[in-house]
Amino acid sequence: MQGIYIAAIITTIISLGIIGGFLLWRTPRKERLIGVFIILMEIPMCACAFYFIRLPLDNLLTRFMPTSSTLYKITTTFYAPITEEPIKIWILLIPWIFKKFNQKNAILFAITIGLGFGIGELWMLTYQFANHPNIASLPWYSFGGYIQERFIVCVMHGAFTAAALSLLRKKVFILGLLFGIFLHYLGNFPIYLASINLGGISTETWKLIVLIWLQFYFLAMLGFLALLFIKKSKY
Repeated sequence: MQGIYIAAIITTIISLGIIGGFLLWRTPRKERLIGVFIILMEIPMCACAFYFIRLPLDNLLTRFMPTSSTLYKITTTFYAPITEEPIKIWILLIPWIFKKFNQKNAILFAITIGLGFGIGELWMLTYQFANHPNIASLPWYSFGGYIQERFIVCVMHGAFTAAALSLLRKKVFILGLLFGIFLHYLGNFPIYLASINLGGISTETWKLIVLIWLQFYFLAMLGFLALLFIKKSKY
């Protein structure tokens, strides 16, 4: 088995153990089966967003602008936020799921959705990376950074979704969704800056900047979720 697949298995176990363990602790017993269902249904959503929305959208855009243009490169930075954030909450279109949703469990629902989506994204990327010969030949312990990053992303997807779900039963839900899209974009933006080598600094320096940003942004999203939990506890 390729090392990156072993790394993906390890990341899945860690994510389910830590995030899933938290959900198990905080979720009432009667809602736990719903949580499992949500996770399973969210796993394929990242691939759906990528292959059925993002790629066709990219094919359309490349008909009107060259891929080397600055406009194209900037436009592609919006792909993930505007396709992933709306598709994550499709699960609430199922009547019996939406019926169980309320202001008290909104954040737990968001974390559950984020966990399922994050695991799905992990396996989609793993499949894509495994086709690269340079990556396929690496042992699993070479993917420590990948394991950490993918776990962090599972948490952050929950935070992005929480921005929308915390306002779902209010008339400003669309603002919550837009806020989630903004948070997602903000988290990804330094990667774009690194790709264009803003400032002309070295690649290694940009890797360090992105790594530091990811750590601080992860802590910020944890703080955001904590604030939402405090707010919801008042209901």
